[in-house]
Amino acid sequence: MKTWLSLSIRTYACLALLTVVMADSARAQFNFATNNGTITITRFLGSLSGAVTVPDITNGMAVTDIGPRAFWYITSMSSVTIPDSVTSIEDSAFLGCSSLTNVVMGNSVTNLGYGAFYNCSSLPGVEMPDSIVNMGAEAFHGCASLTTITIPNSVTNIPVNAFNSCTSLTNLTFGSNTVSIGEGAFSGCSSLRSLTIAGSVTNLQGHAFEGCTSLADLTLGSNIINIGEFAFSGCSSLKSLTIPDSVTNIGGSAFVSCTSLSSVTIPKSVSSIGEYAFGNCWRLTNITVNPLNSVYSSVDGVLFDKNQTTLIQYPEAKPGSYVVPTTVTSIVEEAFGGTPNLTSVTLPKSVISFGEGPFGGCYNLTNITVDPLNSVYSSVDGVLFDKNQTTLIQYPEGKPGSYVIPGSVANIGFNAFFACGNLPSITIPNSVTNIGAQAFANCASLSSVTVPNSVTSIGDSAFVGCSSLTNVIIPVSVTFIGDQAFRYCYQLATVYFQGDAPAIESTPWTVFDQDTNIVYYLPGTSGWDSTYCDRPTLLWTPQLLASDVAFGIRTNQFRFEVNWASGRNAVVETTTNLNGGNWIPLQTNTLANGLFYFSDPTWSNYPVRFYRVTSP
Repeated sequence: MKTWLSLSIRTYACLALLTVVMADSARAQFNFATNNGTITITRFLGSLSGAVTVPDITNGMAVTDIGPRAFWYITSMSSVTIPDSVTSIEDSAFLGCSSLTNVVMGNSVTNLGYGAFYNCSSLPGVEMPDSIVNMGAEAFHGCASLTTITIPNSVTNIPVNAFNSCTSLTNLTFGSNTVSIGEGAFSGCSSLRSLTIAGSVTNLQGHAFEGCTSLADLTLGSNIINIGEFAFSGCSSLKSLTIPDSVTNIGGSAFVSCTSLSSVTIPKSVSSIGEYAFGNCWRLTNITVNPLNSVYSSVDGVLFDKNQTTLIQYPEAKPGSYVVPTTVTSIVEEAFGGTPNLTSVTLPKSVISFGEGPFGGCYNLTNITVDPLNSVYSSVDGVLFDKNQTTLIQYPEGKPGSYVIPGSVANIGFNAFFACGNLPSITIPNSVTNIGAQAFANCASLSSVTVPNSVTSIGDSAFVGCSSLTNVIIPVSVTFIGDQAFRYCYQLATVYFQGDAPAIESTPWTVFDQDTNIVYYLPGTSGWDSTYCDRPTLLWTPQLLASDVAFGIRTNQFRFEVNWASGRNAVVETTTNLNGGNWIPLQTNTLANGLFYFSDPTWSNYPVRFYRVTSP
């Protein structure tokens, strides 16, 4: 009985709804729902193209809401008029209406939902009434034709990604009560050339104007307290910057990759500057700090803490050599990152702490000199080490020629050889046990590398981007290979493993580039399936190098070279009959450095002789 009653009530409700829809033929293009004496449009049913007018009254009740997804992907609609009766435009109401070119919004709308006009890619502009109190995240995200935006005075917070990727936006006016600009709110607005942020704004959240590549003229309001991380990242046309005295925090990478920015002045109010705030600013020659600032200072255009014990940011366009002041005890991570004009740097005995990869991206740096009295660091031939030279910290990127790592080194550190474009080959000694993350990343000239039997770990992205690397032999000692260790090594056709299959991360990214053809493994090793890191595997057997210059008749002997795994034994056998003849062992050799030469002085005693190489 309960089941029948429930079904009867639901059927009656559907019939009542159908009656409302069909009662007025002029409004039959909409589905409606009743809500406490008002009407919500739930779905547009019409098939007509062109203009659509939302009714203000239906069945004697006011239309107050345009429901979620009500006009979702109605691609035939070019214009919509929303009456004054409507107070709420719900989430994704007009999402994907790609032909919409005109929106007339009534003066009573208080709520504009999440993604309300998301990806309305033909919409050139929209006039929002001052009645709007709440604007949802991503409200106009991807409206690529939107050229002008005026934020209503009623809106205090511009939400996350509200106008993200509005790539045609050239005119932006803030309301008088705008307080906060949300994360990514105007990110990717690549046509925005000039911007004045209203004096009422106190908070610029992360990525707010990231990627506004045409932004050349920026005026920050006098009440801004926080500039979030990556707030103006990639604003590559921004040439000058005045930070108002109200700002207390500049987030990490806030102005990273502002490649036209030449100078910056930090006011006395700033008490926090995040890492790499002005990194990758290729034309930045000077950072000046107000002398009254109690936390930061600047000397010769370089940013320090107040007492000049920590070097925070070296301007990337600053030319020539640099001698770090003797007051400095620590240098933060990437303080010198990407400084193309720096040719040499001298570190005093006072420096006892570095961030990782301290000089990565300094591609003209040829020499790093450390005061011999320094108790933590040292330098040999312009290369930076720890004091005992057991860890190689930084090889200068501009240093030319091949390099032999000293035999004292056990660890090749993070970013140690990052982007060393003049390094054709590297010799790694048997003392090294660990090759750190990104150790040789983007060494585009590195064509060969021998990993010694002492190495147990190859870190994440250790050789990523070594586009000239042709082959790699992984010794039996290696038990771990990090994610992307050999990715983007486009010339790397084969990888040879001498031991068991090394462990990788449980959910790895590509370890080898997809252009890497084959992974070879030795007989008797374990853990090898038909593929390894998505690459096909094959058994690695001894090879005769017929193309070698030593191949053939030399000094009345028949000679050839055998190539295989270093330290393995290989047996050369011979026969005079390939059709069932006996194979006779002639010589067993241990391959030093993966090679041995074989010569047969008796070859001329036979009318014909065949050779093969096997493993014992």
